[in-house]
Amino acid sequence: MIKSRTDHNYVGIMLPALQSTTLLVIATYMAGKVPVMLNWTVGHKVLSYCADITDLDLIITATSFYDKVKEQIPEDVEKRLMFLDKEVANISLAMKLKGLMQSKFPKQLINTKLDDKAVVLFTSGSETLPKAVPLTHQNVVHDLWGALQLFEIRVQDIFLSFLPPFHSFGFTVLSILPLITGVKVAYTPNPTNLREVIDVLKHNKATNMMATPTLLKMLMAKASSEEFESLRLVISGAESL
Repeated sequence: MIKSRTDHNYVGIMLPALQSTTLLVIATYMAGKVPVMLNWTVGHKVLSYCADITDLDLIITATSFYDKVKEQIPEDVEKRLMFLDKEVANISLAMKLKGLMQSKFPKQLINTKLDDKAVVLFTSGSETLPKAVPLTHQNVVHDLWGALQLFEIRVQDIFLSFLPPFHSFGFTVLSILPLITGVKVAYTPNPTNLREVIDVLKHNKATNMMATPTLLKMLMAKASSEEFESLRLVISGAESL
């Protein structure tokens, strides 16, 4: 489906922390493309700039998410959107069977080398326009290997994922690391909905949580100690403590 929609190397993804977002990253690899994780909160000018400098002609999102953020999406970016839910509804049985067969032989389908690009993220752009930062598969693997040397991941662990995947923490630790380690993930898409984050944490008995210091402070102010009792490991970073 992705292959048929663009012949460009890069494919934009504009979705929050969801299981489907992580699966979509894998789908871009299977299509021989590089995912570009877009931040919809940066404003019209910057979002257009990010889409332009990575030469995007296809940006994948979902209708339910777009309806919530459409005021933040400039017209030139909107023209490049593909709504995943609408496309999935039109997938034929033949295409589904083809996808199923391809998923059984990923090594034959994905001829990826360690120095191939794995993702494009963007700097914060706090002082100037954001810079596109392509990370190779080797970059990502080395980052995660370093993380695994610092903290112990157990088979029975459950990650709480609420950081958006355009965030370096959200992409590497909360999207790719669970795929590599095989641990479960509980997703909640809106990091600013603190009550929902806490409820998902409590309901799923999440053991591992990663958050920026700002979000961590907000969660600690909102939740009771009992609601955090399942947590074994809390990792914070990406800004000053």
